[in-house]
Amino acid sequence: RPLGAEDYLALAGAFHTVFVTDVPQMGPAEANLARRFITLVDALYDRRVKLVCSAAAPPQELYHAPTASGDEAFAFDRT
Repeated sequence: RPLGAEDYLALAGAFHTVFVTDVPQMGPAEANLARRFITLVDALYDRRVKLVCSAAAPPQELYHAPTASGDEAFAFDRT
């Protein structure tokens, strides 16, 4: 089942470091996945939890859209 903000806050409350593996590169077709990843990063950041992850691309290239527009592109830029 996909996780949401409540789940991420519970993780953040239980651990000082979280490891995430195999983060894929995302685009408009994966907008839901991108939103959930952004929510995870925000929850961990707000609770000062360290995030260590392996990903298919460098952080600045994890979300790729033909044009840099839309909520996900903005959120990834700030994340």
